[in-house]
Amino acid sequence: MSVNGKLKELETRVENMVKDFTTLTVRTFSGPVTATFDQPSKTWILSGTDKLELRAYTVIKLDGDTDTVLPVKDGGVIDQEILAIHAQTVKASSEARAALIKGIVELF
Repeated sequence: MSVNGKLKELETRVENMVKDFTTLTVRTFSGPVTATFDQPSKTWILSGTDKLELRAYTVIKLDGDTDTVLPVKDGGVIDQEILAIHAQTVKASSEARAALIKGIVELF
């Protein structure tokens, strides 16, 4: 690969990292999934993921713009159980992202 090709690849990687870093996306799924822990690889193996249903979705941008899609039951009532789980996940993810940013800033 030429120097220009390597520089272009590096530029693309940096652009993707910045985009990923400036947007926090939380998706909550439900479905008939089973999880087993594989001891040798120390990883969880999921099966049934092809049957997952997206139940809630939130995107938070660095500038504070936020989009959220919430589940509803029959009659347009928001599914409070899914909302509570999703809200907890968004909160935990936001706190983790804030801690990461703080740690990076403290390096400089």
